[in-house]
Amino acid sequence: MSQLQVQVAAMQDAANAAQTAAADAKDHGSADALTWAAGGIPGASSVDHLRELGDSWDDEVAAWVSATNDFGAELAAAGEDYRAVDEATGGLFGGLLGGG
Repeated sequence: MSQLQVQVAAMQDAANAAQTAAADAKDHGSADALTWAAGGIPGASSVDHLRELGDSWDDEVAAWVSATNDFGAELAAAGEDYRAVDEATGGLFGGLLGGG
């Protein structure tokens, strides 16, 4: 017989951690800093590359923030679903899903 145990509180903690990490990373790209640095080396061929790198980094950070927020929301929703199913069973057999 197989058994499924879900620790809803741990799932919520993980969801919160993911969403906190996303919030902390939001708007922490490098385009501004690299553009500023490029200003210190006028005429160098690397100036445009620094700007492109900064823009690319900002785009990747924004994509990661979005994906991480989505993951956190999905994880929280799944935890809530598990909790609701366990609650609906009336905690039969000590909680069918083993968590709380």
